[in-house]
Amino acid sequence: MGAPVVQLENEGSCTISACTGCTEAQHRLAYERVHGWGSFPCRARVPPTHLKLECLKRKVWDPVDGAWTPQIFKVIMDIGGIPTTRSTKGVRLNIHGYTVYDVPRALTPEEAATLLYMRGPFVSVLWANAEYEDYDDTSNTVYRGFIPSGVTGSGSASGTSSEGLHAVISFDYTFVETELWIQIMDSHTEVGPYRMILYEAFVYFILPRVDKAIELPKQ
Repeated sequence: MGAPVVQLENEGSCTISACTGCTEAQHRLAYERVHGWGSFPCRARVPPTHLKLECLKRKVWDPVDGAWTPQIFKVIMDIGGIPTTRSTKGVRLNIHGYTVYDVPRALTPEEAATLLYMRGPFVSVLWANAEYEDYDDTSNTVYRGFIPSGVTGSGSASGTSSEGLHAVISFDYTFVETELWIQIMDSHTEVGPYRMILYEAFVYFILPRVDKAIELPKQ
């Protein structure tokens, strides 16, 4: 998975952090399937300032209101990918497309688990409230989500208030009796945190597509 792309405090950049981290993770998987585990040398440049500025310029992201996640992936494609660190300077990590899944309506729990196993990780968006912060990888419990009164559809993910849409990276899962619990990596700190989220708590998934391993310039 790599390390979280930490969002700045009091800035609604969870979507930019999640899209950046997920793009890197998809490239790592594609590359290491060909060249072996641990061989991927690239790391997305953080903080993702260039992507933020492009999203601001195109008015698809706002530090207060956040963004609709597919638009961030569209910008990544338009600018030719995410810049990497100095060790692989000049290499950009782009995607070849993305698919949006309106969950839980679009996929059964079994289908969602299969998608994550076969094609993950992907960016997931959920409604989060103050209780969300109480759940992490040490609590051994699952965040069951909530839906604000009067809300029926999806919108922008901001991640800045006590109640709002929040974007994370989903990368693993487990079934507990009949429930699907999805493990996510958040972007609040350098260690995530990692959390378990009930499948029905999510609003939509966005799966970026990396069709083949990136060809790196010879050193």
